[in-house]
Amino acid sequence: MAKRTVDYSDYTPPQYEEYTGEAPPPNQWFTGEVVRAAYLEEDDQVRFIIELVDHPDYAGWGKGWYAPFEGNQKWKMQEILRAMQGGQEKPVTLDWEVEAQVKAFLKKCKRIRFQTELYNDDIKIKKVRPLLEATGAKPAAKATAPAPTPQAVETDDEPLEDYTEAELAEMSIDDLKEILAEEFEVDVPAKGRREKEDAYKEKLVDAILDAQEEGGEDQAEEAAEDGDADFDDGFTEDPEPEPEPEPEPDPTPAPRARRGRAAAQPEPEAAPVARATRRRRA
Repeated sequence: MAKRTVDYSDYTPPQYEEYTGEAPPPNQWFTGEVVRAAYLEEDDQVRFIIELVDHPDYAGWGKGWYAPFEGNQKWKMQEILRAMQGGQEKPVTLDWEVEAQVKAFLKKCKRIRFQTELYNDDIKIKKVRPLLEATGAKPAAKATAPAPTPQAVETDDEPLEDYTEAELAEMSIDDLKEILAEEFEVDVPAKGRREKEDAYKEKLVDAILDAQEEGGEDQAEEAAEDGDADFDDGFTEDPEPEPEPEPEPDPTPAPRARRGRAAAQPEPEAAPVARATRRRRA
């Protein structure tokens, strides 16, 4: 065994605290901030660390967003830089290996929105978008709603976005298979022995778009059924009829019997005949 000595003369302790709380729920949108970025030379990509900032229960939770510069995952780099620039699509020129330049760039960037997902029993970041306030757009006015009951569950404040054909075309075949199996839970079409990669990829894209459209139709039908079940026509069922009261006795007196005839009376039972006793003559 080679004898070696490890010292700390060039050691720099981490400048952040490790998150030890619970992970946020999947399929919801949160506000985040890109706090660190590191260039990974072996993969020619950048790992952006996004921390959640808008929820007190999960503040400080963070995950990496891996964005390559080229290839079919290039859209991830374009999406994260667009979000960090508040929706602007300006080119970014930066030496990602120079830490000082990266830190200066991050300080000028805006907060973003990101969507969570459950993948392999772990919460990860699925999508990134510009923060609405950062783009200068004003959110639509919302009607005042009553305060939620204690049993109310917090729901996503933004609807899930459908995949576009252009977005799917930029993904790899493995990613498309994963979307079909994990998100839409449908069978992945098999690739023919002589089928070309491009044709097979187009088949997967069409399968995702079809599954996405069917899912939207199912939700519309469920909503219509729920609306029919809750419909109130304003009419109520007739109450059960109450039992009729028994007729009261007629106050008119019964007619008197004809003179000379008494009302029939039941004959009394005959009294037992006493045995006669003979008396002796005096």
